[in-house]
Amino acid sequence: EDDASEPSSVKRPPRVFLSYAHDDAGFSDLVRRFYEFLRIDCGIDAVFDRVAAETPQEWTGWMLRQRGEADCSRCGGSPQYKAARETALPAGVPVVLFNRPPSGTPHDSLNVDNYAGTYTVVRHFSALGHRRIAILTGAAGNFDATERLRGYHAALRDAGLTALSELIIPGDFSEAAGERGTRELLKLRDRPTAIFAANDGMAIGALSALREAGLQVPEDIAVGGFDDIAMARYVNPTLTTVHIDISALGERAAASLLSVLRHPERRTFTRETVATTLVVRQSCGARVA
Repeated sequence: EDDASEPSSVKRPPRVFLSYAHDDAGFSDLVRRFYEFLRIDCGIDAVFDRVAAETPQEWTGWMLRQRGEADCSRCGGSPQYKAARETALPAGVPVVLFNRPPSGTPHDSLNVDNYAGTYTVVRHFSALGHRRIAILTGAAGNFDATERLRGYHAALRDAGLTALSELIIPGDFSEAAGERGTRELLKLRDRPTAIFAANDGMAIGALSALREAGLQVPEDIAVGGFDDIAMARYVNPTLTTVHIDISALGERAAASLLSVLRHPERRTFTRETVATTLVVRQSCGARVA
């Protein structure tokens, strides 16, 4: 008699949930390499699902509906997702945290050195003679945004400059926010001579607003970003930015998750911070080799 049920020896492919709060070009590249490393390089026939949630409450609801389905999860986003993740995830599900604040949770974590990257580009502006350096911040509560703002404050302090509230403009990592925030800066009687945007998307929005206002970059106002997305080297002027090796980062995140999957009994957890590098292009006004 034929048994139509699946043999117990046949295991379904593991399900990997990718949770993150904002989506931009840089992060999409990271997720792509994460996927390629597991599926192509390692032959892990995993099923990938993005957790489509804009708030911690939505994320909790989504994960609760998936209880029993998750095999592992790669989580990023803002600190308020911490409680939601720990409430929703079933016990024993391997988790790798990406760009999350330090905590006592028993998970591997991988962080970009947002603080040092921002510090470097802001000090670069000050070394070029800029004294009124503005920042277009990332989304409120986002760990990347918080660390980049902290680096901005430290760089100004060490350069002997004062962080002025009128030069700190809230953003959300979108091109529209960069354009909108730059228009606000241009309304100031004493406008900035340099703008640091907390990601390249907002920097591109800033370039658009400056062009619309008839201003020259970098002659009138210098601009810098963070991430070094592919578009950064094709905009005009080319964008000075902080480089993250997105492909390597996605691979390292995937390798970390694979290690947790293969060694669930492991009781030691890694905490890794990935260095960044400054890429000097035309938008800052420095001589480009």
